[in-house]
Amino acid sequence: MERRDLATVGDVIYDYRFNMGSIKNCSFVYPKIVSLTNKLTFLKEKGIVDVLSISSVGPGIFAITKNKNKCVNAFKEAELKVITTEIENNKYRIIKK
Repeated sequence: MERRDLATVGDVIYDYRFNMGSIKNCSFVYPKIVSLTNKLTFLKEKGIVDVLSISSVGPGIFAITKNKNKCVNAFKEAELKVITTEIENNKYRIIKK
């Protein structure tokens, strides 16, 4: 992270989530998450995304990428609702009381 190498951080996350059984262990929340994420693995394996993971224990699936269109299309082909946003690297601040 210090080197701003998000893809390597993504490799660690991917390995834990997809190769060490983390997603399967979290599938009690949403059993279809295993098959859904399997449809998206090519995004990380082909270098289309830097990070591909699930949120906490799911069922949200997210990606961090510079190839937004390819990623959005893959998520839509998997019949997922897609929300896109920009990364926010600023410190926490209260915007409304």
